[in-house]
Parts: sequence; C-alpha cells; structure tokens
Amino acid sequence: MKDYLIKGATIVNHDGEVLADVLVKDGIIAKIAQNIGEKVVEIINAKGLYLLPGGIDAHTHMEMAFGGTYSSDDYFSGGEAALAGGITSYIDYAIQRGDDTILETLKKRLELVKKEKPRADVFFHVAVTKLNDKILDEFPLLNEHGIHSLKCFMVYKREGMQIAPDDIAKIMLKAKPYGIMINIHAEDVDQIDANIDKFVSEGKLDCYHHYLSRDESVECAGDKIVIDLVRKTGAPAYIVHLANAEGVKLARAAKEEGLPLLVETCPQYLAFTEEVYKDPIKGLDFVCSPPIKGKKSQDELWRAIEDGTIDTVATDHCPFYHEEKLWGKDDFRKIPNGCGGIQYLYTYLLSEAIKRDIPLSRIVSLVSYNPARIFKLKNKGAIEVGKDADLVLFSKDGEHKISKEEDVSRADTNIYEGLSLRGRIVQVYKK
Repeated sequence: MKDYLIKGATIVNHDGEVLADVLVKDGIIAKIAQNIGEKVVEIINAKGLYLLPGGIDAHTHMEMAFGGTYSSDDYFSGGEAALAGGITSYIDYAIQRGDDTILETLKKRLELVKKEKPRADVFFHVAVTKLNDKILDEFPLLNEHGIHSLKCFMVYKREGMQIAPDDIAKIMLKAKPYGIMINIHAEDVDQIDANIDKFVSEGKLDCYHHYLSRDESVECAGDKIVIDLVRKTGAPAYIVHLANAEGVKLARAAKEEGLPLLVETCPQYLAFTEEVYKDPIKGLDFVCSPPIKGKKSQDELWRAIEDGTIDTVATDHCPFYHEEKLWGKDDFRKIPNGCGGIQYLYTYLLSEAIKRDIPLSRIVSLVSYNPARIFKLKNKGAIEVGKDADLVLFSKDGEHKISKEEDVSRADTNIYEGLSLRGRIVQVYKK
C-alpha cells in the first residue's frame, strides 16, 4: 500500500472544519498539519475540496432471506455500491435462524464475507429472534468476538421473529453490564396484524394499504414501548429506522429527560412521502417496513436532523429485483420488503446539507462519527492521527441527476433515480 499526501483540503470532522494536509502511511493517518513537506510516492492537490471520513452505513441487509427470495446484493456487490458513494464500512444484520446461537449466527455470516471478499469493511449486529438461556449465556463473550450490538424485532410475530417487550427488557438488562447496544425495530405488531386482517377482508391489497397497515400511529405506539423500556431498565436502546413525526417528538422528550435513547432514521424517509405508494406498480419498489410516511413526518425528521435528536442516518439497504416486487402487486403481503440506497446515503445527505445550509460536519456526525462511536468501531469515524485512512474527497461544485447507469448495486430497482444532487465525490480512499 503506497503512502500519499493530500494537500490543502478542508478537513471535515464531526466537530468542525480545518484547512490542513493529511499524510497517509501504510493505510493509516500518520500526520495532520499545515504545509506538510514530506516526500511520498503520490501528492494529491485537494485545494478547494473537502476531505471527509469514510461513511459508515450502520444498517444493511445483504443476501438476506425474505419473502421467498434473498436481497439482491451480496457482501461484495453491496460493498462496491457502498464505495461508489463514499461508504467505506457497513454494519450488516446477521439474523438468528432456528436454534443457532448468536455466535453460530455470526460464524455463518463471517464465512460468507470471507468467500465474497468485499473491499468495504463489514461489521455485524446480530438479530435475536428466539430467546433462551443459551443465548443469554453468550453475552459475556460477545465483545471479544466483535459483537457490540444486538437487534430485537417487535414485529413479525406470525413469522416467528418477534421478541416480546418483556423479553426485550430481559435482553437489555443482561446486555447493559457489557456495554452491548440493543437495537429495536419499533412498531406495534398487534395493530399491524389487525390492520392487515381488516384490509384482507375488505380486498384492499394494493401497496398503499401496506403503508396504511403500518401508519404513523402504529409506529409511534412501538416507539412509546421502547422509551418505556429504557425508562424502566435504565439500559440504552437504539431505535432503528424511525420514520414518524410523533415518534421523533417522543424521542426528543426522552433525550431531554436524560434517558439513554439513540435514534436512527433512513434517507428514504427524508427524500419521499407516502405519496409514492399511490402508484400501484412503481410504488412496489418503495415498500419497506416501517413504510415511508407523510409530509408532516418528513418535515419533523429534517428538524430532528438539524437539532441533534437523530443520532445516525443509515439505509436499511435491502434491495430486491422489480420482478420479485411484482409478486405483491395484487397482495401487499407478498411484496419483499426493502429498498436499496447504500450508494446514495452520503451523497444525498451532503447534497441536502448544501441545499438546506446544514454544516457538512453534521452529516459527518450522522454517517461516520456517531456510528463509529455508538458501535465501537475504534479506528473509524474521524480524520485523526492513528485512524484508518478511509477518506472521501468531496466537491460542492456541480449538480447531476441520479441515473440507472451509475448504479452499482445488483438490483434493477433504484428509488433515488431522477433525484437531483448537489456536489460530487471526487475520490474515495480505502485502507
């Protein structure tokens, strides 16, 4: 790995900007200073450009079984899509199946990573879908195996994946002494199932009724349960893919109360509204859970981005081929749930920061520094001496529309196609 020197860039970290040079040796940031004169193999003139730490997508589902198929990206192709958008690391969800333990679940996924050889760095959360004493007994071992976070689904009861609130509390309490973060998919499963049964009986099975079956009130009810669990246990929790306005307000109040609550949202909730589901065919590609919500929720999420209520933005990257999405055109229950987006996470947010006059440092916090801090990726998330040289050179100049031609993901669906982005990535450097 050759050494190189980036000259004259504006370095953007979570806490601000500074004009300086960055010297990289053996893939590690060796020096940050003005006017570094050291001789190296390559000198990069970055005057007028911004140097950002590589992005971290903290929520992906590569090669995940769902609805009779698998998400279309594997670890290699998903990593290539990530790198194309300045995401140099991602944290995937290894989902417990059958009687596998947490460590057995992790082992199977690590074998896939080893086989597929992604260039982006891959880390893991593990989703617990079947709680027993064997699972709980592994908690003291998780940190040494690189597992710093677990996930609980409050949903998918009929699919056998739900962890009930009392068991989530048990997991939170067991995890607390080991500093393991519990990530929670927060929706009220009983309301969802009742709504689905009602719509089925009425023959209302288009994709807009997927949204109505899991609307704002359903998600907010789940958020309330999570916040009550945090208050009851005193243990931290991380709400994944928060998408509704009232949930944002509850989270903001909980943080003001001093509760150890962390919140993630996704770019699809920031870029679109539930109007996308009114197209019975194109709307299929936008079907995800929780679904995209209304304009009020979109506006509140942007307020939360700016005021710090939102801690991270991640994609929930889980794309499927359009042909597979069509399985549910007459019955939303058959639509594989998920959207792609890892390639556009950083670039979309940076573009919106330019348009909305949000400091680029805020985006770095959301997409790099905070994910690294929360999930203990100690060599990631900042441009600092000793950190990995995962770096992104970015220009605020230029504007372009996202097109299928630039898509790197294996999926043939791209919900971001046609969006206009400000700025562009000039170069991505990966350790």
